[in-house]
Amino acid sequence: MSAVSIRLLVTSSDASVRLKTAAQSIQAMGPFTLVVPNVPAGRSVRARLGDHLRAQSLTQLARERLRAGGWRPLRPGERDAFLRRALADTEFQYLTPLLDRPSTWSSLARTLSELLRADVEPQAVLNVAKTAREHDVAQAFAAYVATCVRERCFDLSGTEYFARRHAPSTPLRALVHGFTHLDASQIAFLGALLAPGSALTLPDPDERRLHETRRTAQAFQARGFVTEHLPAAPHPHEGETTSAYTAPDVESEVRAALRQVQAWLAAGSAPHQLGVVVRDEATYLPALIDVAREYDLPLTGHHQLPLLRTAVGALVWLWLEALEGDWAFSRTRALLTHPLCGLLGDSLEVARRLSPAFPAGLEAWHPDLAWLELPPEESLSGAVGRLERFLREAGVVDRRRTDMQLNAHIASLVEALSGAAQDHTLRPRQDVTALLRHTLSTHTTPLLLGRGGVRVLNPLGLLGRQFHKLWVLGLADGLYPPRVSESPLLDSAVRARWSEAGVFVPDASTSTAVEETIFHGALLSSAQELVLSSPRRTAQGRSLAPSVFLTRLGTLPAWSSEVPLASEGEQLLERALNAGEVPEAVRRAAQIEQERDAGQPSAHHGLLGESLWDPAWTWSASQLHDVGACRFRWFGRKALGLREDADPEAGEDRRVTGTLLHAALEGALRGWTPQDQPALLLERAEAALDRAIVRERRAGNFHPGPLFEIERREWRQIVQQALQSPDFLPEGWTPDQAALEGSFDQTLAVGEVVFRLRGVVDRVDHSPVGKLVTDYKVGTYISTVQPNAQETGKLDLEIQLPLYMRALGAVGGRYFSIEGSKVIGAAGQLNTKKAYDAAKHEAALDTFLLGVHQDFEAGQVTPRPDQDGKACGFCTVAPVCRHPGGRA
Repeated sequence: MSAVSIRLLVTSSDASVRLKTAAQSIQAMGPFTLVVPNVPAGRSVRARLGDHLRAQSLTQLARERLRAGGWRPLRPGERDAFLRRALADTEFQYLTPLLDRPSTWSSLARTLSELLRADVEPQAVLNVAKTAREHDVAQAFAAYVATCVRERCFDLSGTEYFARRHAPSTPLRALVHGFTHLDASQIAFLGALLAPGSALTLPDPDERRLHETRRTAQAFQARGFVTEHLPAAPHPHEGETTSAYTAPDVESEVRAALRQVQAWLAAGSAPHQLGVVVRDEATYLPALIDVAREYDLPLTGHHQLPLLRTAVGALVWLWLEALEGDWAFSRTRALLTHPLCGLLGDSLEVARRLSPAFPAGLEAWHPDLAWLELPPEESLSGAVGRLERFLREAGVVDRRRTDMQLNAHIASLVEALSGAAQDHTLRPRQDVTALLRHTLSTHTTPLLLGRGGVRVLNPLGLLGRQFHKLWVLGLADGLYPPRVSESPLLDSAVRARWSEAGVFVPDASTSTAVEETIFHGALLSSAQELVLSSPRRTAQGRSLAPSVFLTRLGTLPAWSSEVPLASEGEQLLERALNAGEVPEAVRRAAQIEQERDAGQPSAHHGLLGESLWDPAWTWSASQLHDVGACRFRWFGRKALGLREDADPEAGEDRRVTGTLLHAALEGALRGWTPQDQPALLLERAEAALDRAIVRERRAGNFHPGPLFEIERREWRQIVQQALQSPDFLPEGWTPDQAALEGSFDQTLAVGEVVFRLRGVVDRVDHSPVGKLVTDYKVGTYISTVQPNAQETGKLDLEIQLPLYMRALGAVGGRYFSIEGSKVIGAAGQLNTKKAYDAAKHEAALDTFLLGVHQDFEAGQVTPRPDQDGKACGFCTVAPVCRHPGGRA
């Protein structure tokens, strides 16, 4: 059979061999078009076959044909609006109550893209759909395809799908090279397009791990392609090497990679001959950009970053968060103190001045910021206009003139919002903010803007290309290959049933097979020198196992790490750590850090050399708990004023729950008489709970969520169970009405030392044995301290009850768990355990207080947490601590 009359499929594990053979088979028959996976692949292949060739990516070819037929591609900013318009008249069953969620539209868009790439007909999908959810998906697909055909519009995922059906069908003689596999719509498009005398190349489909290559080859063979299989050349790349490297963490891995790239460049490699491959772009690109900037190493690439992950996208997201949160203090602070926001002169100082009152509302920050608010109903165009004003008045627009990256991100944001800017329909504010959130989450912007430099690319970018040297980052479990989740609209069981009925839509397992095909079919054969690396843990400290792709390769030679350091900072650090010659300031700073790491007492490690003791200082039980857990924690929080960025909403549920439950129990006993029945106590408690909820909401401390009514019922049940407990108000006890949630300010003498103690007691009762103290705990946790901080010990001394008993003249005290409806701890005459000795408890308290005084007189506040390190587990000054258990 003449080569002119056949369509040839050339397979080989060697990319150079299959390209050379395929090209020779069709060059003699005259001009042909080169079809490749991407534009850079076209340049790479033309460099080997000749610059006279016309090279197009497969998508470019399909798009060109559609445009010739009068079709146009959808712009990024109009895709969401087009999808909503296409489905506006569709009557859904399952999806109707879910359509107000942006995530539903995201899932729909992904599912429709999958159906287009699966090359299935709308009627076929309608025929196999059974459940209401499946029917909704089928109707959505039919409506979307019909709208695309009617308006002659297409999106990226549907390019080949519509090109095969609606573009001019003139056959094309072409060489298709660089692919490891193709999806169903691409196979169908090429099968209809390629004329006799064309050739297509693929890796060896018989290789065990190339499942998708095998499927693709079988599909073309079924379309009449004649297969010519070629063995690989004995030594395709003389000196070809593959090595492996395991780094402690992501940053160390990135530094090793870019130091090796610097070494390759210094050895004479050209930047375009080198590449760094990343699959998990969200994890690696920020680190690559930061380290490359430090190394003064230019990087280039076609990576896209979600707008939400840019600085300007994050700023807009914070504006939406503040809007939806009714300008709660924490959300307003996050917006106004963002580095890009210049609405206030010194926003951090304003935030400090407003703490800890945490007032809600814009007027607390500045009286002229009310324009940032959106009315209850607003159009998308109105919201975009207000956003533009915000970016202008915050100074963001001015900064774009000197920041090329920011300028590109703003341009992408404007493009993404172009469709919304034309929408003048009034909508509820929450719908407007939800749509703007969706835009930030789904639209992208270029990340690496340089035109020259070492290329950073993902595995798909390797298709059809050859490099001299490559470093592949992130071969760890969950990073490469990534974990794949099932579609919420079409799970694997539905797809399996559809497949049996003749409608094949790939599932999550196919995504993993595609990853493996690209890794084994393209990546491993794309460079003469290849380094495969993996981190042992994430930036957050989570352990990572090596990728299955890496372990299946067996034992590889270890990468030689003998490459020079690449920045002045690294060199200075290396010298400092090895006692080399460094500037005096660096030497002294390194010495201080080494001394702190070694725990040597110094002014930088809590040995101040002067007294901290102040007889007028007012102590609280919580302060004494801090100082008893670790002196340095108290010093950092109280003396230095170091504190976390206080957030009245962070951990709000537990804190507010405690406030509300305390208020309910206080209300139950307010006005108590011995004749009160349990029903009356519960009635008073529920009324007090409701008043506390209103009070906390007005104060901006409590923001009810969608499950609020369920939470309120749970709180009432907890209160009811607590009131019914025999431990709550034992027989013969009389609550002191004046002491319900009462405050006290007393002095405690311990020998010649006087402590001033201030606090709030939940309850004082009068009983036959005398005055008793009750402290409510929401759960079961009781704070304890080290009895003698002169020696590191255990946190096993309870001090709050004996302190309160001594301050109030009580003979006993106890902790009552509200959620547990029982007593969980006691002191004095209420502790009836045989091993308990009230006198020893009092003596231990005195020893503890005298130890605090002694250390403070000596200026001794070095980090000395308990021997089990429990104090370090909830320490808020850990970032400035050098104790082994307290490092951040």
